[in-house]
Amino acid sequence: MTIIKKMIQVLSITGSLVLYGCSSSEDPPADDNTTLSGVFSTPVVKGLKYSTSTQNGTTDATGSFKYKDGEVISFYIGDIYVGQANAKSILTPLDLSQTAPAIKSLNSTKASNINDNWAINLFNLLLALDANGNTDDGIEITTETTNQAQSITLQLNLPPTEFIADTTTLEFTITVNVTLSPPTEVTTFINTNFSNNSDWGTMVWGTSSWNNQ
Repeated sequence: MTIIKKMIQVLSITGSLVLYGCSSSEDPPADDNTTLSGVFSTPVVKGLKYSTSTQNGTTDATGSFKYKDGEVISFYIGDIYVGQANAKSILTPLDLSQTAPAIKSLNSTKASNINDNWAINLFNLLLALDANGNTDDGIEITTETTNQAQSITLQLNLPPTEFIADTTTLEFTITVNVTLSPPTEVTTFINTNFSNNSDWGTMVWGTSSWNNQ
């Protein structure tokens, strides 16, 4: 009987260790280097090239991109650099600038950037390049446009009227057969679609989500 009792005790301890091992393997420690998904939105933009220090690709039909926490992300149309920002779950054209800004607090908004040259010129370019000209279903940058945007640098920091008249801008828009809009129309578009600014950020195109800044 003593031997049987000892065997039962051994089996009981062994079983507990096995269960403990299973529990430990099912609950690994959190990975601080997890690849995250973000969306380039308002409106959703498909076909933007992007890159971070660890990720690169092209935004898909939902505007999705990949990044890791704390990275700076840069966006391109072909070789045309359209700006960078601190990567986060939702980015809009208003977040992009020539260089990534310092990380802002939750209660800081991007309202002051609505009339920035970079924002107006970038919106103008994106709206013009949309494949079907209908932003209700987002903006699509086609492969053909991307292929025609090789070895090109546009001066998005120029005053909007100068950007439209710039020789390189004109050559590119003629190549892809599009026409940029008057800056006043672009500003109206931005103000209309970013009118829900508050201390929480900007309402994301077509959703009830806030783009926290």
